[in-house]
Amino acid sequence: MYGPYSRIFGLHHWRGYPTRMEKIAKLNEYKVSLENDLKGVGERIKELEKTEAE
Repeated sequence: MYGPYSRIFGLHHWRGYPTRMEKIAKLNEYKVSLENDLKGVGERIKELEKTEAE
């Protein structure tokens, strides 16, 4: 399965077309993952700014 959902759903999905609820669930999981990444980036920026100020 290739296209806009291939990264989210992977290539080993047993059905060719995920249901609407499956899409929503996977997109919510992806959103949480992105939010965690963003939080990590913010923490790293703060670390670098702190060491630069010292």
